[in-house]
Amino acid sequence: MKVLVTGAAGRLGRTTVPMLEAAGISVRATDRRTDSNLSYPIEVATLLDRERCYQLVDGVDAVVHLGNWASAGSADAQTVFNDNTSMNMNVFQAAMERGIRRIIFASTIQVILGVRPFGGASANVPASDYPYLPMDGNLPPNICNPYAASKSASEQLLQYFTRWHGMHAVAIRFPMLLTPSHYARAAATIDKVYQGYNLDEGFTYLTFEDAARLLLATLRTDFPGYRVYQPAARSPWVMLPVAEIISRFFPGTRLNRPLHEIATMVDLTRIEQETGWSPQDEIAGPRAAVAV
Repeated sequence: MKVLVTGAAGRLGRTTVPMLEAAGISVRATDRRTDSNLSYPIEVATLLDRERCYQLVDGVDAVVHLGNWASAGSADAQTVFNDNTSMNMNVFQAAMERGIRRIIFASTIQVILGVRPFGGASANVPASDYPYLPMDGNLPPNICNPYAASKSASEQLLQYFTRWHGMHAVAIRFPMLLTPSHYARAAATIDKVYQGYNLDEGFTYLTFEDAARLLLATLRTDFPGYRVYQPAARSPWVMLPVAEIISRFFPGTRLNRPLHEIATMVDLTRIEQETGWSPQDEIAGPRAAVAV
């Protein structure tokens, strides 16, 4: 299999490309910049150049599309939204016209978050807009910023391409991704949570290594149509049991099963059943406090 990886010089890309290569996958890596410290070559290109996108997808079997502005604060609102949606349409359309049928797209948990800031350990907690918990890939969009809007619009594009052009696509709504150095110091007690943190993230996270392993597992899985995956580590990064997080920060939210049976903020059942992937990395500490 030969795979185009866009955004291959970014933090997730530089974890993913070596992992795919180690698994025997031939990788064509592209980004708008290169880095002499990388162990693989980068084809420097901008995905805003639609004709260049046709060249990039030629001869590959699948696309792992990571190449977007990475957050709402990466640039001004118009640039983030306009560039991301343009890049994504260029890549998806070129892949479709060149006969490539598999796309894995890096979306974000921000697609479903809305705006629900943490105001401190003693502050009143506003109600969540989630229709249910645990979270999963079926939660509807609830846009909180132009970056999330660009990802949601691009998820809609993928649904269009899968429904009307026979493509197979997965949008992965990644939570906060952690590098090894952040991972080592990320666990926190509730009094250390910064004010303004969006409570609907549910204190979820994933390491870059686990995220890359999910991309690899999804590439290895042959299924038709369109899917949305919502991955996360099994433990939260805040040092509270999951049952307490739900009771304290999601009062009134409907639960899909009894509270004492919920061990994780995100239901990973579909991902695990379809791909065989499970998160391997956890912040030391919170898991021991999870009510099971």
